[in-house]
Amino acid sequence: YYSPRADRCIKLVKTTTSARVGRYLRSREWYAKSYGDYVLHEAASQSLDMTIDMVGRERFEEALQRFLQLRKVAEEQCAAEAIFPCSQDGEVQLELSSTSCYHSDWGCGGPCLDDITTTA
Repeated sequence: YYSPRADRCIKLVKTTTSARVGRYLRSREWYAKSYGDYVLHEAASQSLDMTIDMVGRERFEEALQRFLQLRKVAEEQCAAEAIFPCSQDGEVQLELSSTSCYHSDWGCGGPCLDDITTTA
């Protein structure tokens, strides 16, 4: 559920892409219209690779593995502890979630994440 306003929660549903839209997204027309985005993405990717090379691949991989370990712990421990503005049943719980979320639902589970990073 998502709470765009303080007085209600809206159930989120997974989206699907129709076959027609899928074909369009794979078309030359879409590629041509999005070419600038592809160029920008490639430039960012190359810049990131050069930065990793400057830092050192081994050092980067060690930091990445550390991050992945912490993320796994956070997903296992904090997902159940985070209190969101909407309950699993779609009920508004803004006051309760204020102890867990920064603002509205812009990052919930902070206290648990803080505990993980200080003890890990």
